[in-house]
Amino acid sequence: MRKKCLMLLIIILLAVTVIGFGQGIASAQQGAGTTSMRTISINPEEIDPDYVAEPDIKIPALTEDEEKMALEIALGDPRVQELLSGKKYEVCAIGVVHTTELVKTGAGILLCLDKAYEIEYDWPYTVYNDKLSTLEDKVFHENLSVQTLRVIVNFQQKKVEVISPLSQNINM
Repeated sequence: MRKKCLMLLIIILLAVTVIGFGQGIASAQQGAGTTSMRTISINPEEIDPDYVAEPDIKIPALTEDEEKMALEIALGDPRVQELLSGKKYEVCAIGVVHTTELVKTGAGILLCLDKAYEIEYDWPYTVYNDKLSTLEDKVFHENLSVQTLRVIVNFQQKKVEVISPLSQNINM
């Protein structure tokens, strides 16, 4: 039960961060060269499972084959390979990404590095264009202290959509 709640929390955090990340970048791009980002720290061990409501709906889970495919896509991406080059890492978590109708669309993967690394990079992310009803690939250039990479894989397109840095490891 506790592990299930923690995985659900991670998936929710992945979705919120991806959405918030894009909005934060959009607002930063509107500013006069200033960047403002919020950091939320949550220690999963401090969450009381009795206060985490289990949904009445069945959230889809990844099959072993889907997990394997997601890892192959993520670790085969040249950008991920470049970011991991020369660094020790482990797969900390992998979970499903789905629509509000609970249709699987991909996977979220946390790659925990052995220590924090200063990484200057063009970080990719995807935003939804309401006017065109399309997804647009974007990047933002930043030098960050990174201890975990969050990688979002799109199953339909069989590609990495988002690579976002985290300054802390998520210990599972």
